[in-house]
Amino acid sequence: MADLDRIMGEAARTDIKTIGQFADYYRKFYQVSKWLTDSGQIGSLKRDRFFRNGLGPSLWSNIQHRLSIVERDVRPGNPYTMTQMKAAAKFVLHGTNTSMNGDDKAHGLDYVAGG
Repeated sequence: MADLDRIMGEAARTDIKTIGQFADYYRKFYQVSKWLTDSGQIGSLKRDRFFRNGLGPSLWSNIQHRLSIVERDVRPGNPYTMTQMKAAAKFVLHGTNTSMNGDDKAHGLDYVAGG
């Protein structure tokens, strides 16, 4: 759990603004959270809430707006799934830099687990 908290905290402090930064967060979070859920240490609802907390207020606002349009059957207070948030992030960050830190290494979401 400490690794997941660290990954989530780092992402929240980064203020994710590009698809590359999001892909890096998603990849790191997915690897740790998959092991935790597969081993029964956390459930999917908790995992999804943790994932959302790493998105930061600005990105989360844009993702939430997108999800309110495309996922109209989700009840208020129920968390969106990582899959739903990933799809919305891809939409709102479309056209942004695919590198994590402005370098020329591509880290787009097509290379992220769960593709």
